[in-house]
Amino acid sequence: MATAVHGGDHFIFPDCRPEFVDAFEATQKRALDGYADTRLYTPFVHVPKSEIIIEGARHKTPFTETWSCLQGR
Repeated sequence: MATAVHGGDHFIFPDCRPEFVDAFEATQKRALDGYADTRLYTPFVHVPKSEIIIEGARHKTPFTETWSCLQGR
């Protein structure tokens, strides 16, 4: 499972904070124990949005084709 929470939203959204991510992953592991070996992938949890944009541009990400749950488009 993956989520794109990032470091710039920690003060706005509690579910973007590293502590929440850690607790969610622990709950997920406990809930699926014996059924699935899962991991919550959060590569940007400590990264500000500005660095994500720079990295995306380096990889030629077509940002106009991406979707933001915050903006709904």
